[in-house]
Amino acid sequence: VQSKARLIVTTRVEGAKAWITGQERQPVPATFVVEPGEHTVYVVAPKHTEVTRSTAAVKGTAVALAINPTPIPGVLRVTAPEGARIQLGDKVVGGSPLSAPLTIAPGAYELIVRAQGRQPSTRRFMLSSAETLAVDIELEPTAQRTTAWLLMGLGAALALSAGTTGYFASVAQDDAVDLRDQLGMGVTEDQFDDYSDLRNTRDAFSSATLALGISASAALVTGLMLYLFDDPEPVRTQSLSAGGAAGWR
Repeated sequence: VQSKARLIVTTRVEGAKAWITGQERQPVPATFVVEPGEHTVYVVAPKHTEVTRSTAAVKGTAVALAINPTPIPGVLRVTAPEGARIQLGDKVVGGSPLSAPLTIAPGAYELIVRAQGRQPSTRRFMLSSAETLAVDIELEPTAQRTTAWLLMGLGAALALSAGTTGYFASVAQDDAVDLRDQLGMGVTEDQFDDYSDLRNTRDAFSSATLALGISASAALVTGLMLYLFDDPEPVRTQSLSAGGAAGWR
């Protein structure tokens, strides 16, 4: 036996098995009695990648090898509204639809999906080795986005009303000018009253046009600002928001 050497294999992975060429597989920790020289050790475990390690065995000695197979990555498929931003923890992984499923290391993750004008979605999940997980996300419109559309619709209606009153003011002005030109120097009291009524009508419609125009501008600008700056922050999970994800592969 002293002319032989020993290879001792250990691991942190549960259920791992090891072997060398010409010998049976053994549960790890495992000890192999071998001839001195170069040997290749193989270690496998369920849902982990196989590891191959070469080592030199010296006559009458023992070589200890700690070999830990790597977990097979998991696959995450995310379905979300088109254009939504998708991130895991603090890392943005792309926009929806993703060009391909995400291949990530097993572990705990925080999935965040957000888009302008929509309530963001935050979900925690655990991904096991070699697992494929599909997540379908729907994002509801924000109250701010609804308000923005209402204000812009109101602004458009007010602008249309301003155009209408402006038209009537212009008509009253034209009628007043025509009447003035027809009257010449001889003006009766009734004709003068008609002329005054047309001018008053013009002034009333002009004032209404100005008020409606200002209101329309205010509604449109406010609605547009609410629309452009509508990107609410997601509710984060404290335990994972600082980088609790297991990692990337």
